[in-house]
Order: sequence, then structure tokens, then C-alpha cells
Amino acid sequence: MLFTGSYSFLKEKVVELYASIPVGSRITFIVYTNQLARYLKEYISKKTGVLAGAEFYTPIDISKKLTGIEPLQDFDRNMIFRKFLYQKGYYLDSLPEEFGLLTQQLKEYKIPPDRISSNFTQEIIKDYQQFLEKNGYYDREDLHLRAVEQNTDFQTDYLIIFGIKTLPPLYRELFLKLKKLSQNQYVFLPILKNSGYYQNYPHFGEVLQFYRLNFGQEQEEAEPESNIKAAARIYSQQYTPFNEKHTIHIKKFSSEYEEVEYTAQKICQLVLDEGVHFHQIAVVVPQAEKYAPIIKDLFNRYKIPYFLQEESRYIDRPEYKRLLSLFFLKENSFQAENILSVLSEDFINLPNLKSLKKAIMDDPFLDLTKIEDSQFKYFLQVLDFPEEDSIHRFLDRVEKTATEFLKKQEDKEFLLEITKQIRENRLYSLLFDVITYTGFTGIVRTFFEKELEKTGRDRDTVKILSPTSAEGNNCRYLFFLNLNSGDFPYTLREEILADSTETGVDYPYHLLMQQLANFVSLFDGKKEIHLSFITDSIFQGKSSPSFLVEELVRILKSSPVHGKIDPEKKDEKSVKIRYSKLLHKIDSIYKSRLENHIRYKNPAPENFKMEFVEKKLPVSPTSFSIYSACPYRYFFREVINIYMEEPYSRKYIQPVDIGTAVHSLLYRFYTKLPENVEPVWLEQEIKDLKEQFFIQMDRFLQEILPPYRPFEKQKITEIGEKIERFIRHDLKRMKQEGKKVEKSLLEKTFTDNSKIFKGRIDRVDVEKATGKLYIYDYKTGSKPVKKGLKKDEVIKKFIQLVVYRKFLQDAGMEVKGIGILSVEDPQNSETVEDDLFMAELDESLQMLTDSFVKNFYPPQPDSEICSYCEYTYFCPAENLPEEKE
Repeated sequence: MLFTGSYSFLKEKVVELYASIPVGSRITFIVYTNQLARYLKEYISKKTGVLAGAEFYTPIDISKKLTGIEPLQDFDRNMIFRKFLYQKGYYLDSLPEEFGLLTQQLKEYKIPPDRISSNFTQEIIKDYQQFLEKNGYYDREDLHLRAVEQNTDFQTDYLIIFGIKTLPPLYRELFLKLKKLSQNQYVFLPILKNSGYYQNYPHFGEVLQFYRLNFGQEQEEAEPESNIKAAARIYSQQYTPFNEKHTIHIKKFSSEYEEVEYTAQKICQLVLDEGVHFHQIAVVVPQAEKYAPIIKDLFNRYKIPYFLQEESRYIDRPEYKRLLSLFFLKENSFQAENILSVLSEDFINLPNLKSLKKAIMDDPFLDLTKIEDSQFKYFLQVLDFPEEDSIHRFLDRVEKTATEFLKKQEDKEFLLEITKQIRENRLYSLLFDVITYTGFTGIVRTFFEKELEKTGRDRDTVKILSPTSAEGNNCRYLFFLNLNSGDFPYTLREEILADSTETGVDYPYHLLMQQLANFVSLFDGKKEIHLSFITDSIFQGKSSPSFLVEELVRILKSSPVHGKIDPEKKDEKSVKIRYSKLLHKIDSIYKSRLENHIRYKNPAPENFKMEFVEKKLPVSPTSFSIYSACPYRYFFREVINIYMEEPYSRKYIQPVDIGTAVHSLLYRFYTKLPENVEPVWLEQEIKDLKEQFFIQMDRFLQEILPPYRPFEKQKITEIGEKIERFIRHDLKRMKQEGKKVEKSLLEKTFTDNSKIFKGRIDRVDVEKATGKLYIYDYKTGSKPVKKGLKKDEVIKKFIQLVVYRKFLQDAGMEVKGIGILSVEDPQNSETVEDDLFMAELDESLQMLTDSFVKNFYPPQPDSEICSYCEYTYFCPAENLPEEKE
């Protein structure tokens, strides 16, 4: 079955199909990009409430599934081309990528390299292919071909191809292979047959015909929304008036800054006045490298949480650019200005740094070799790379630079990971044994040009997207910036290695039509569309609108309006803007109260009584621990549920995920622990426990960027060993102390008599001789527990232990002690059983509980907590009167 139309129509049809599929069926989605897969998952889950039995693959992912082979990444492919180009004396950084794109095009369209007239181009491509075959490597296109030809036991009940409207011959063969492996096949094709791109580019007609012939009857969208009908007329032969209502707005601006600031103000207006959520808004920018700094600056100023989907490369960040510049000091003859740019106290670890900088600034023509400073001379010596040497000796110098001269641990780790990857990767060993200085710096630069890790789980944020990654999105409001001639569509890639007469593909025109189809697809659904262009670019001066804008002006018969910045909104309190989606729902008492808190010069504790708050009781002890540390922070996080955007690194597994897994495994172990532990049972149980831990962690490991995966795998192994050490030490401790685990209380849910708290206790041990109880919390982090727990530390960090004690006392049990069990270092565990100390803790808990019930939320300044608190920007703690002793 084939469905054609807008994405909103196709997604509704997918939901209908999904709802009709029998439970337990295997469903295989093939989607164009991983981002489109995320949009589709979100939509299906929202509409059906569940997404079970479905697997999502891009074309390359399904080929990996069918063959069990990992292909070369584009980065690796370019490295191979770089080797052969270097051998012939070609050091242009852009050439390897050009060869990579040409090779991809030739293979996808099944064009033999002999068609290329240039002998040089033919020779480089043949050398590349021979290298792959000799050493057992596959690039993406070779893997597709292998998937088509290789037998497989893969089968699926439902094959669903979604959003793929570009089908070179190689993809067609792959889809026909998948058709044979499935019982039911459905295609969802985002093509409008009355559109300009369909009428002017035969490839789309060929794709539609291919799907019709091989995947059955077509159902076309009967009546698309007016927005997309208008956009579909771009570049078309329809000249009849377009009189339907639409929600397309076109504006022009003097500069990029004005354009982005207007967008920021408009977003704040939508959120503040209309109750729109940030995640319902997307901003599309074709030239992310130009707009990212401006968006970051202005969105941060307006306190708009955003998620930059198309993040810049490492080299686009100043800190990484400076790091890379170290390896080009020799190329620039160690000029004084370049040396000064890296001699920073927060970057380079050299003694006498200030005097060195002063000496160079006082005499810009100073011969740096004449400076009498042994460490500085050694620094220059290490970075004075030879003209040619073993690649491992080059790497030795990089490692010396990292370990001996870099100040920040992050910089050291980044360089050491690069050298480790080059040393351990068989491909690099095959490619480069002896290499020139120019060739080596080119390789190092390639690592810096890789994509940055994603910056966050994108929760309730405005999405900053490229046109491609925006396709199929689920937002309600879309801002498309920089619709200028030469910026979008962008088709100026020169065919420097082969032209269309040799390849049979008019690549610039192909790109133009693909981008036009992409642009039109963004108008689907009932979105409110804001399009904008600039007239005087800060980058290139006078600028003209894209022909897409001119076409829409013609179709809609409406001229662009100059967008105006509201000067009053620029000075509005940032907290009102950042949290406007929440503030508009809370009464005026809260809004004025919060603003007053920020303005108070000498606030008193009574100013922080929020009488209007209606708590939902009971609360968990873990949640209450935030209140005990700082009530003001609790108010923002737990009462009005303001969560700051947390960075999400793909360099390492999140500590919370590790902690959850460790708690789960320990619960499993102690529930099965027999009264008398036999050595054979213990060894087998620990072995099973560690295997289960590795299985749980493997799914997180797969999300880690490949260069960092080995390090995280090693860390997982080490944590598994620590779990084993903890269990062995804990069993020995319990034996020595005459205790055992009270299994009936493991993870049992309790509610105290006052109905304020409800939660589960990690662990309760019982003293065999007396029957008295000890309450424990597991600590899985690496930070050590201070010896001899102090009252303030328990109140601010481990108040849940005191609440748990209250649980058991309310239930008529006698608790003798509380403590922390450190999984990281069992020797570092702590237990407190002093009656007077316990009474003081009980008293403190009662005072905190009274304050909590009465809705007091004053700030509690604490150097450690304040150092990581998300709300310091508008916290009035520094204005609080000092407490009298």
C-alpha cells in the first residue's frame, strides 16, 4: 500500500495502520534520518499512548542489521582519500570530501568510475576501492550492496518505509530486498503531485512510479492544508489566484541580529500571552555556523531554553580552536602574536607566564629562542614538529603537550583520546606509518572538524534545526530565518572532479529540487509559519531575498513587512520571560512576590512564606532532601516544577543511569541472600550479577560517541568489580557486627503518621542479638563520605535517613542507627548510633517539617550547594541579613 501527501496526512495514516496491527507483530520502520524517526515515534506515542514492537532504521542501519558489518564513517573514508592525495602531493583540505561525495554518487547511481574523463580522478577512486577490498573495509554504499546480495535470516511482519523520496538505483535494490523479507509492506511518501518540484524534476515521478509498481495501490491526500497548498505552487505552472486563508507571515530585517531578536521576542510573546510550550516551537536556520553564535547570545539574554540540533563542529568553539592552534604554531613560524594567543593562564601550564607574556608584548620582534626560560624553551621544542617522521612519534609529542602543558583536564582528555584512537585504530596504522608534518596536522584538524556532542535531552526547549532535520517535525510554530539568495536554497557546490555529462546526474539541479521539496514539506499541518530574510547582512553586506520568498509573495499577493523590535521587552525581567509558560498559570500574588524577592535589598525570612501554595502530600524523602538543603531551590524545582536544561553528554554514561542500575542489582542480590552463604552460591551469584549489570549498561553504551566508547566500557568493567568488592566487604562487615539484612523491609514503601512523607528505604539491617534496626542508604557516586557524619551534613545531604527512621518508629520499631554504605569504597561507609545525636536530628527534622507545612521557602546559602544550583541568577540569598550569633 502506498500513501502520498503531506507529513501530517502521512502520520495520521501511520497511526491508523499501527492501531490495526495485531499485538505481538514485528514492525520495521525505514526512515530517511534518525531525526525523522524521533518525530514519528513522538507522534505515534502521543496518539496511541504506546509504541511497542516497532524497530526504526535508517537505510544504513538496516543494511548493518542485514549484514552484521559496521561500515566506514564519512570521516574514515575521507582519511583514506587523504592518504592517496597526500602521496601525490595534494594537500587541499576540501579534496578528500569531494572525492567522498563523488564516490558516493557513483556507487548509489551504479556509475562505473571509467565514465570519469580525468585519469587522476579515476586513479584516486580505484586506489581507494582497492584499499577497501584488500583490507576488508566497506563504505556505506558497499554495505548496501552487500545487504542486497547476502542471505539473511531477518524477517519482519510489517515493513513501513516512511519519508524517503530520493531513491537512487542502489536504494531501490535494497528496498526490493526488504520487500522479500516482509509479509506486509507500506510506503508513506511525502510528495505532492501538483507541486512545482514534482512538475519540474522527473526523479520524483520515477520514485513514485517505482513505489506504485512494487508496493501496491496508492491513496493520495484529498485536500492538503492551505499553507502547504500555497507552498506547493512555488516553481509551478499554476497561475490562478490563491485566495485561501493561511497562516504564513513574511518579514524582512536589516540584519541577522535584528532578525533573531525579533524571533526571540515573538517566542516570548507566544509563551507568555498564549500559553504555548517551548517544545511546540522550532527555529530553522540554513546556515547554522553563521547563526548559532547570534542565537546563543540572544536566546540566552532572553532566557529562552533552546536545543541546537545542528550543533557546530569542535573547531567552531573558541576553546577547541585555541587547542588546535597549538599544532600550527610551527606552520606560522612561531610568530609572537600566535604564541601570545595561547599563553593564557587558564589554558597553558607554564611557570612565569605573566613575565613571558610581558616580554613578548614589550618587543613583538623578539627572537623567542633568546628567552632564557627552560620550561618555555621545552614547550617550543615539543611543538616544533619534524618535517617528516613516524606517526607514533608525532603522537608522542601531542601526548607530551597534553600531559605536561595543558591546564584543563577536559583539554588533556580530548587530545589523549585523539591519540589513543589513532594508535589503536587498525585503519590509521594501515594508512599512515611515516607522514609529513603537513599531513599530520591535516589529520589532527579532521578530528576537530567532527560534530560536537549533542548538548542536551531536549525536553521543553525551542528546537534550532537545519531545513533537513526539521522535515516531518511536530511543532505548532515554525520560524524559518535567513531566507536569502545564496543561503537557501544553497546549490553552489562546484562539480570540480566530474560534471553531469560524466555522471548522468545534474547535481546542482538535483540539490535545488531536493531543497525545494524539503522547504514545501515544512508547511504541513496547521502550523503558524514565520518566514524572514535580511537586507543588509553583517557577513556579506547588501542581501536579496531567496526566490522562495519572491515566489510566496507572488502566490500570496502580500509584501514582506519590516519586523520591529519592541524596546520595552528588551528590558523586561528575564525570569518573567524564561518561565513565562509557568508564570501565566500562577496568580498575580505569586508573580509580584517573585519579582519582589529579586528586588529586595534586605529580605527577611517571613518574605518567603508562599501562602498560596497548595502542596500535594505526601512527598518522597528524596524530594524533601532538596528542601532541607535549600527551601528556595525546592520551591522552584518541586512546587512550580521549573527544570533547567541539563547538558546531556554522549561522552559518558549518565551517573543517574549507573546509580539506578546499581541500586536495582543490589536489591536483587540481598533479596536472594540466604541465612548461611555457601561459597559456591556466592561466586555464581556475583558472576550472574555482574553479567546482568553489563547487559543493563550496554544499551547506554551504544548511545556513546564511538571515540569515547572504549573508555566507558572500561569504566563499566571497573564498576562491576567495585560492586563485587562492595558485596564481599559488606558480607564480612555484617558477620563481624552480628547483623543481617531485614528482607521484609527491603524497598518497602512506608508512610509516616502525619501523612507528610511516603517513600522506600534502600536497606535495613537487624542486629541479631537485640533485634534493633540500622537504616542505610547506598551511595554510588565517587565523592567520598566525610568521616564522622556531622549534623549539618546529615540534614543537608542525608535527611532521608532521618525520615526513614521516623517511618520505622511510627510503625513501632526500634532504630539504633543510620548510615551510608559506599559502593565506590566500602571502607568509606559511615554509621551513626549516638542517641543524643539522633535526638538532635529528630528535632531538626521536626523544625524543617513545620517550616515545610507552613509553606516557608527561604534561601539557605551554602557554598557547595550554591556552586551547582540552577537558580543562582535570581536568588536573593546574597541580600539576606547576616544571622546573629
